Amino acid sequence: MKKTIVLVLMLCIFQLKAVEPEVVNPEVLIGQWKLDMTPENPNDDNFATMRVDSIEGNAMHGFFYRDGVKIRKGQVNIQSGSVYAALISGDNSGEYNSAF
Repeated sequence: MKKTIVLVLMLCIFQLKAVEPEVVNPEVLIGQWKLDMTPENPNDDNFATMRVDSIEGNAMHGFFYRDGVKIRKGQVNIQSGSVYAALISGDNSGEYNSAF
């Protein structure tokens, strides 16, 4: 009986081992992107462009919305095993805070 209890306890300990998140490389963002700004409406053509030129640490550099509109304060987070980013951009009508 004691051997059975020990075996069951050992199996439970192995089951509780934490699963580490997959390591991702934020440089997957580098490149040119066409972003649908209104995905809920499949009949429009409201797109923006994003060009990510570099990732340095957790800082993202490039252009967002259209050419010439620099990404400001671009930040990347990969702690959860997924790539998340936030940035500030803007045009003549104001600033935009965007996250994805």
